[in-house]
Amino acid sequence: MGKKLWVVVLGLSLGIASCCKDKAEESSPAPPLPELPATPAAPTAAPVVDSPVKVGGSVMAPWSRTGQLYGGRVTELYGKLAHVHFNDGDQGWALVDRCRPKGIPLPDPSDTCAFPAGAKVKAPWSRNKAMYSGVVGETHGKLALVNFLDGDQGWALCAEMQSR
Repeated sequence: MGKKLWVVVLGLSLGIASCCKDKAEESSPAPPLPELPATPAAPTAAPVVDSPVKVGGSVMAPWSRTGQLYGGRVTELYGKLAHVHFNDGDQGWALVDRCRPKGIPLPDPSDTCAFPAGAKVKAPWSRNKAMYSGVVGETHGKLALVNFLDGDQGWALCAEMQSR
């Protein structure tokens, strides 16, 4: 609140309180209003990155180890990743800077994965969510890049993974 508004609010509250005083207290002068320090300016929000990759937008995104681009629609942006529902019904995570149009990553997420790099896990793959064995390559917030034993790799939600 601004300085003037504080003075008005404080003055109103003193006026309301004075209606209930004893007659003996009325004769004493009201204490002077304290000088309120200027309120600091509100912090400015971090600049919003205007990325061409947006939730709901159509993209060409890489799928699997080949890196070949396939059409789909972005359903979520999460740090450096975009969750894409591909036109063939598959879905997965792709790096936004590898999508077309090329996206600009958001700040790193603050949540963490329970599986460190190098952990042996079973993780879901593709739309059927079947669990396959692999090793965590890297983590990014709630997601881990899993290097599956058959040579594929993909991002998986840490909450859906199991230790093996």
